[in-house]
Amino acid sequence: MNLKQDKGNPVIALFHGLGSKSSCFNSLKENLEQAFPDALVIALTSVEDYNTALFSIKEQGNSTFKELLEKIPDVCNRPTLLIGHSQGGLRAYKMYDAYNDLLNVKGIITLATPWEGAPVANADQELLLQRLQSDCVRIDMQRFSMDYDYKGEESAHFMHTTLQARINDYQKVSKCSGIIDLKPKSKFLYEVAEKLPKLLIPILAIGGAQSDFGVFLSKKSNYDFNNLRNAWTNIIVGESNNSANKAHDMVVPLYSQRADNIAGKNKNFEQFVVPNAIHNEILPLPPEKKFHNILEHPLAFEKIKEFAQKVLYQPSSQKTNTPQSIAEVA
Repeated sequence: MNLKQDKGNPVIALFHGLGSKSSCFNSLKENLEQAFPDALVIALTSVEDYNTALFSIKEQGNSTFKELLEKIPDVCNRPTLLIGHSQGGLRAYKMYDAYNDLLNVKGIITLATPWEGAPVANADQELLLQRLQSDCVRIDMQRFSMDYDYKGEESAHFMHTTLQARINDYQKVSKCSGIIDLKPKSKFLYEVAEKLPKLLIPILAIGGAQSDFGVFLSKKSNYDFNNLRNAWTNIIVGESNNSANKAHDMVVPLYSQRADNIAGKNKNFEQFVVPNAIHNEILPLPPEKKFHNILEHPLAFEKIKEFAQKVLYQPSSQKTNTPQSIAEVA
């Protein structure tokens, strides 16, 4: 890796989400490198795929900290920004929480991160599937399958098969440590809720709000898929929340992405919503629709760039730690 020679040059570390890989940041990484040519932008790879479910978020934070030290030995001398998508935002937060006295972290950005958990991780599979079985929902799914003709290969059961597979994926790993940590009211999230209102470091929580299944279609449809949308919303958000909390990005409720109930009056915690961004590609998206993914959305990037400029390039009195102090821990 070709590190910037100046030890004062900043670091932007990227933490991918659950079941994902560092490659999900390819576009964002390229944009950041163009916007901040003096910065070292690194997409961390030590916790990928199944390991994001197998290991607790605390263990994942430890692994990414060690990776950061291995790849950037003088990271303690560099102002650092952490950017995490979904579970990766909590991984970034936990790494900061555990090692903030050894690093020079100036800020954290989270994208679609379940600060208050993801209700779908706590749901019963049989109940979830039942919600997709009603006649009106099945009609919507069949209509979607007929309209989804991007490749011309999908059957009338394409949508039902796809959503059922997604639910099965959630349930297969529901008892793994990395998933348990994401369940609302988990021990991990309880500790997050205790500390978040008191954090002094600047945090930007970017949330996505897009529940229209029409965004997955390559051609505009006049059908509103209202029954399907309501059924999926109850799966993602849960029925216990009032109508004001029903917004989501197809995977995580918006209130959780923004930490509405736990950030309190922390003036260092900033919220921003991208109104037409989904969590990720939960269905195969045509190329012209990729901007709906929050990691590809230009509005999200502009906010990231603005925040990065503010925290990395404005003078700060925050102390940096010596390489020796990190060496002692490593």
